[in-house]
Amino acid sequence: MSSHDARTGRSQQRYDDENKRRLIAGTIPFRFTRGETKAEKDETVKKDSAATTMETNSKNNSNVEVLVISCRRKPDKRSFPKGGWELDETVEEAARRETLEEAGVSSAVPLIPISTNTGGIQYESKSNPMGCTAHFFLMRVTEQSEKWAEDSIRVREWVSIERAKDVLKQKWMKDILDEAAIRGLFFE
Repeated sequence: MSSHDARTGRSQQRYDDENKRRLIAGTIPFRFTRGETKAEKDETVKKDSAATTMETNSKNNSNVEVLVISCRRKPDKRSFPKGGWELDETVEEAARRETLEEAGVSSAVPLIPISTNTGGIQYESKSNPMGCTAHFFLMRVTEQSEKWAEDSIRVREWVSIERAKDVLKQKWMKDILDEAAIRGLFFE
């Protein structure tokens, strides 16, 4: 995985034609743990890129960690990687790009759509008075870079699903994490 510059500006930004909401794409990056130390978990992500399944404990998600990142404007708050879906890319390409730029992780396996609502998740935004519509995916991380486009302005942290619910800034992100866990999407 190579480091690249993050896209900036909104000249290529997609907006919903009907209500002018900004269209957003993002992921909940995740990995399975096997009781390793943090250093071993990081090494597992690097070495296990070809694997498509791992042992899981589907009863309580205790062997799943999700990646949260610091927010640009409020570094003490946490979020999932997300950003503008641009005109020259599919929604999945946008989700993968934003995750690579903001968190420095990627996946060699297909993304899993989270919401059963094909219209996306609508939320209020300070950056767009009309709000935003987010399209989110689960991303099983298979590669993690030491350097990435926004590593100087963001911190990333692997946390349990329960811990993520405590540290996420926005309720709608907690809701989509709950939806993924309840529907068993971490185990497909």
